[in-house]
Amino acid sequence: MKLDEFIFESLKQVIDGIEKAQDYAESKGAKVTGNNLGWVGSKGGAGIVFFDNSSREVVEKIDFDVAVTTKEGDKTKAGAGLFVGPFNIGTSGQLENENGSTSRLKFSIPLHLPKKNK
Repeated sequence: MKLDEFIFESLKQVIDGIEKAQDYAESKGAKVTGNNLGWVGSKGGAGIVFFDNSSREVVEKIDFDVAVTTKEGDKTKAGAGLFVGPFNIGTSGQLENENGSTSRLKFSIPLHLPKKNK
């Protein structure tokens, strides 16, 4: 897979995942968005803390570190894909004389947690 295809497919899948998460979060009273964020400082030295400028609520930053594996072999029908845990996106077949590479995608997504109404 060429670098431009890898970047395009990776970002497309991240964007699609965020869009699905936004729809779900809205149904639960949460938000997945980076709009109106301000920086507070660090949380006990454990990382940057953001807040929503309009509501003044703390916004959690969820960090992702995803390994992306590509494999190629002599008898491969198809072998490139994004593999996350037990799930894979793409296709794979039996491989002989396997060659491959692993790349990492690291990104963060701001999450406004829902408030429980009493």
